Amino acid sequence: MGQNQKETQRSIFEMIAYCIGNGPSRKNFDLTKLSKGATYGCNALYRDYIPTYLFCLDGEIADEWEENDIQTKCKVYTTMYEAKKRKGFNVIPNFEKLVCSGDQSIKTAYQHGCRQIFLIGYDFMEYGPKMLNNMYQGSRNYGVRITKEEFGKSIKWFLKFVQEKQDCNFVLVHDAITEKIKQDSLNNLNIIPYKQFEEEHL
Repeated sequence: MGQNQKETQRSIFEMIAYCIGNGPSRKNFDLTKLSKGATYGCNALYRDYIPTYLFCLDGEIADEWEENDIQTKCKVYTTMYEAKKRKGFNVIPNFEKLVCSGDQSIKTAYQHGCRQIFLIGYDFMEYGPKMLNNMYQGSRNYGVRITKEEFGKSIKWFLKFVQEKQDCNFVLVHDAITEKIKQDSLNNLNIIPYKQFEEEHL
C-alpha cells in the first residue's frame, strides 16, 4: 500500500466519529462493530467497551477510572479540576459547561475534525421511574434515573449545536426517538434505526 493511500485511509478514519451514549437503546448493539472511525464514550462505558476517547465530569467516575488504570487504555478527558489531580488525565478541549459528558464528547469529536458523527445510545428521553433509563443505572457512581429536565437541556443544546455546524453530518441511531427530536430535525441531522445503521454504515 502506497503512502498516499495510507494517508487517505487515515484521513477517512479521522473524519468519522462514533459517539456512544449510555442510553438503553444500544443494549443489544455490538459496539465492536464500530471500526471505521474513532469512538467517543463517557463515564462507565469502559466497563463493557474501551473507546478511543472517554469523558467524565465528576470526581467519582474519575476516581473509578484511576482505580482501573483506564488512562493507560484510552485517552481520558475530564475537567481541569479533576485532571490536575491525576496523572495521564487530559482536560476537555475548549471546555465549557454543558449538560453532560455525552455533550462534551460530541463537541470534541467535531473539534477533532470529524465531519460524519454517528450517535449511538443517545436516547434523549426518560423511559419511566421503574424502567431502565441508563445502561449503568443503579450501579456504582450512578443514581436511579435521569430527570426530564436534564434530557430537555441536552436536547436543546444538541439541536443548537447541529444547526451551527452545517459542515458536519450527524446521524442519530435510534429505533423510537422522541417527537421533540423529530419535529426539530435539520437538514444535516438524520435519524435512522439500528438495523439500517448496521446495513448501510458498518
